[in-house]
Order: sequence, then structure tokens, then C-alpha cells
Amino acid sequence: MRKLCLFLGFLLIFSSAGLTARAASPLGYGLIVESNSILYRNPVDTNASDNLYFYLPETYFVEVLEQVDQVFYKVRYDDIIGYVKFSAINIKDYEPASKFPTNLFLTVSGDITANIRALPDTSSEIVASLPSGANLQYYNKIKGQELKAGSHYWYYVKIQNGAQTKYGYIYEEYVDVQNEILIPNDISPKPVKPINDPDEKLNQTYNFWTQLLIAIAICVPVVFFIYLIFKPRKN
Repeated sequence: MRKLCLFLGFLLIFSSAGLTARAASPLGYGLIVESNSILYRNPVDTNASDNLYFYLPETYFVEVLEQVDQVFYKVRYDDIIGYVKFSAINIKDYEPASKFPTNLFLTVSGDITANIRALPDTSSEIVASLPSGANLQYYNKIKGQELKAGSHYWYYVKIQNGAQTKYGYIYEEYVDVQNEILIPNDISPKPVKPINDPDEKLNQTYNFWTQLLIAIAICVPVVFFIYLIFKPRKN
């Protein structure tokens, strides 16, 4: 009986922990506070080209998905999942009105066919080749191989071809940027719509009391079983 009570007590404790984890709110949005903050591919503190995506524009945001360790957060920037250092962002307690830059496009310029590379250097794999005049969505740039004197930046771009999506880098001298990233960004909170529906307000009230009752229903049996386990036995 004693072993059964101990087992059931631990089972209820783990169930309660699981419920708490599921009910936990997300970490929120992180304001990019450092210029030239890097979006990393992996939570490793190295600036090797195969571990970098691009620079994150200051005063914009990343959605913080989880804390990985004492150095990195796992984040989402637009549709890219990556990692940022703690020092690069300041987590806010609100959803911002303007999270990421929008409508960022560039055009392949000159009488050339431009190669899109997997990494920002000419020794890496060619992802695609685009003719002059092709339009591309870009995220931002990163330092890479210097093909012309004083020019060592490459743009990280997205190529959409029907249902197929590819990502890669194009050298800055091969493009004309149509829309620059506007800095500073509007960091104000997203306006909250008032709840006018009485049923929706009622549902929110019910959700609060339901969660409270579930917590009580879990805690009371746990306390009872612990009491049974440690209850003094009569000789």
C-alpha cells in the first residue's frame, strides 16, 4: 500500500508539472538592441560563415521561442528559425505592431547571370542562377568573400518558384536594392482590440476558474498521498 501511494503521488506530481509546462506562456518578442547582431544557424559561438545567416536590423524584433542555454535564445525572424545571443535582444512583455521589415526586394542588375550561393563565397554550392532583371526578396546582408575591392557584403535572399522555395546569398555588386530596411522601426505595442462579445468575456472567466479548479484537483490528492506515505504507524 505504501509503495502504491508513493507511485500515485509521483504520478500526480509529474502530471501537474506537465500541465504547468503546457500552460506556460511563450517568451514573447525580443527587441534587437545591438547593431550588426547576428542570426546564427546553430547555438554555437563561432562566426564561421556556415554558422551565420545575416545581420539583424536594429529596432526590429525576433519572436523568442525558447532559451537554449546561458548564451543563446532560439528565435524566429520572419520565416527563418535561428539563434541569437542574450545580449542582442531585450525581451518585451507585449506584441509589437511592427515585428519584421516588409516588402524587401532587390533586382539583379547589369548584363549578367547572377549565381545564388549556399554561403557567401564563390567556393560554395550554387543554389540557383538568375538573369538580369530578376526580382528577389531579401532579409539583410552579411560579410563574406570580397570579390571587388572594398565590397564584401552578400545579401541573404529567398527564391520562390511555385511551391519550391530556396534560400541563398547574392553578391551586393550584382544587385540594385529596391526597398531599404527603414531604421528606426516603430517599436510600439500592437493595438489591442476591445472585447465586445459577452460570450468571449464569459469564456475567459470560465477558463480562469477551470484552470484554478484543475490545479486544486491535482494538488489535493498529492498532499493526501504524501500524508499517507509519511503518516506515523501505530505499534
